[in-house]
Amino acid sequence: MRDNRPLEENIVRLLLDPHGEVRLQLETVLRQEEGLRDFTKYQGILEAVGLKRREVGEIAAAIGQEIDYGLRRMIAQLVELGLLEAERNFEEARNQAIRYRIADPALRFHFGLVMPNESAIASSDAETVWRERLTEQQFPRYVGKEVFEDVVRQAYLRRRRELDLPPVEEWGRWEGRDRNRRDVEIDLAVRLLDGRVMTGSAKFRRRAADANLLIEHLDALRRLADSGRAWAHDALQPEAPMLFVSAGGFKDSFREVAEDLGQEVITWALDELF
Repeated sequence: MRDNRPLEENIVRLLLDPHGEVRLQLETVLRQEEGLRDFTKYQGILEAVGLKRREVGEIAAAIGQEIDYGLRRMIAQLVELGLLEAERNFEEARNQAIRYRIADPALRFHFGLVMPNESAIASSDAETVWRERLTEQQFPRYVGKEVFEDVVRQAYLRRRRELDLPPVEEWGRWEGRDRNRRDVEIDLAVRLLDGRVMTGSAKFRRRAADANLLIEHLDALRRLADSGRAWAHDALQPEAPMLFVSAGGFKDSFREVAEDLGQEVITWALDELF
């Protein structure tokens, strides 16, 4: 990135533009790897994961291939090369479904935002697509989902001693359905070194978080606890801290509910991450 230019201009010129320096480098990443016999299939796997087809079955459906040894071997090769990384839900058994995501942030951006908008960029131009489609909608959602949680983890580890925060044994997240088939997503699920569980959320939004964010989080934990997740039960105990990060800050209603909760609630706005 060029430090003397605005972030938006760097994104358009280097990442979105078909002739952008970084984009051209990212487009050749797979071709530079030795031992990948069928380039198009590996490319298709990365494109599928970039479009949130993250489980093996979803990847197979996206690229039109059977779930067989060949597909699993290709995915394993991409993991070995450091192009994909495997994730499980927080404290799930090893026989539970694995999700994959693109490991490198720049490559994740390429397959998550550039490739899905490739036709629009070719028909219009990179700057127009950024201004009309990405800047207000897709980009904030992408950052919130694919980047912001990593930033929060790094900030916690960096500032832990300074702020006297409890040390961490394991970072994670949980995404799926409760026993009633209702969607549940916990951005931050953390096993602390002393055995407690810390949960919370990381939201990259311009608007300030209100009481609903905390209320919905508590409801999600209760539903998971009722579904048999022991860690969610632990997260509801009085001694379990919570960490909420909101780029837009917090409204008074959030703080009022947090004060009445009976658990420690740590709140960070965007400027407190750095």
